[in-house]
Amino acid sequence: MSKIVPVDVPRFALDVHRGLSVFPRARTPGPPVRMDGMTIGFVSVTGDAPHDGEVHPDGDEILHVISCELRGTGGSDREVPVDLGPGDACIIG
Repeated sequence: MSKIVPVDVPRFALDVHRGLSVFPRARTPGPPVRMDGMTIGFVSVTGDAPHDGEVHPDGDEILHVISCELRGTGGSDREVPVDLGPGDACIIG
């Protein structure tokens, strides 16, 4: 490793390119900028997330709960919630 780059995760997303190099990119409103690789971002959720039918046509979303609790609905049965607590994770496709 040639250098260490501190990243302010609330303000920056991480772009992981096909060659596995990683670059921070300032967050902007709206969906992530398309790039040849994947984007990783960390967010703090302090209330209901108004996704209402969000889809991921070209990738999945990983939720990892650090603290508190989270209830999600969706998938094939919107009536069955998924409850997550500290240390839990799920994949949303």
